[in-house]
Amino acid sequence: MNEPILNNYIWAMTLLTLAIALGSLLLWLNQSQRKRLHFGTDQTKLLPWQITWVDLGIFIFAMFVAVFACQSIFSAWIPDVPEGDSVLLNPSIAIISILTLQLPILIVYYAFQKFYSSDYALQLSTQKSHWFNDFKSSFLTFIQYLPLIWLCSIVWSFVLSILRELSWIEEFPVQPIIELLSQDLPLLQVLLIASFAIILAPIVEEILFRGCFYRFLKGKFSILLAQIISAVCFAIVHGNLAAFLPLTLIGFILVRIYESSGSIKQAIFFHALFNANSFLFMTLIKLSGIPIE
Repeated sequence: MNEPILNNYIWAMTLLTLAIALGSLLLWLNQSQRKRLHFGTDQTKLLPWQITWVDLGIFIFAMFVAVFACQSIFSAWIPDVPEGDSVLLNPSIAIISILTLQLPILIVYYAFQKFYSSDYALQLSTQKSHWFNDFKSSFLTFIQYLPLIWLCSIVWSFVLSILRELSWIEEFPVQPIIELLSQDLPLLQVLLIASFAIILAPIVEEILFRGCFYRFLKGKFSILLAQIISAVCFAIVHGNLAAFLPLTLIGFILVRIYESSGSIKQAIFFHALFNANSFLFMTLIKLSGIPIE
């Protein structure tokens, strides 16, 4: 790839970063457009999920069983790897892994609501609104808070670099999704992975972490403690220490969006926009020739 094209991709990343930063600054300065993530003082907007700890345990256990069963069934499509060889992540394995993780969780949620806890059925969105208004609100919130997430990532990377120099932690392996996107993939496979990351994952994770887990915690602890616990658990489940603090911040922002709006759609849209932004930047980095790690 020639140098002018490389520069074009780098310029695109630079201009996009500056545009987001400028938009965020304008939103913070404009009080009428600024999105405040309210603490959640209106207790009637988002009621707790009134199930017991035992019910929650059954819910989580059912998800583990469903995911294990699906992955065991579809593992027949994954080729055996000779002992001692490393597993190279390929698009087929990634797509099967995503589907056998996300879809069983979604199925268990709806089955649990319909057949197990029908007396305590959970209404995910308690405020009626048009999807376009939810998307617009989420987009403005996303632009406003994204630079704060960037800043959090920079600070966390600096902290981790100090810990590595002190030999308290080791170097992190390349994340599977980064390893996958660094390969030259057919367009159809790229679009499939992107659709799973931008559409399926936000829907499943918001229903699970904000709609179910947070609403359950809200009935057991104070609102702030429930928000912190759900945000930390959201980061831990992703299993990525390199992004632990930024993911915690994102989880906290998402739960505040949900609490202040009463709409799970706004949290889903924000989550989808963040994943789309990450996917776009990783694609531009790859096309520019910069090591994607």
